[in-house]
Amino acid sequence: LADKLLGAANVAEFDIDRERRHLEMLKVRFGESALHMCEIMLKDLTDSRRIGRTISEAVARSPTAIDRELSVTIISRVCWPALSDEPFKNHPLVER
Repeated sequence: LADKLLGAANVAEFDIDRERRHLEMLKVRFGESALHMCEIMLKDLTDSRRIGRTISEAVARSPTAIDRELSVTIISRVCWPALSDEPFKNHPLVER
């Protein structure tokens, strides 16, 4: 599930409702506790959408609005598989 969710081209376009329905069917078959981590991963993406939308709206209303696309992805470290060993680089605006 993590590969599928993170592999989506754009978190905002990913059909979380469809995955949530699929997860509910799996919970009936395998039990709630077996799929708890998957439920948290879907919640992370739902939160990512909400926070990204809120930040984008605030930036758009700002008198010094920048013309940049913003993408926010929240991942709960305990629930998601380990990320690759690739070094993470902050955007130059963040480095300031």
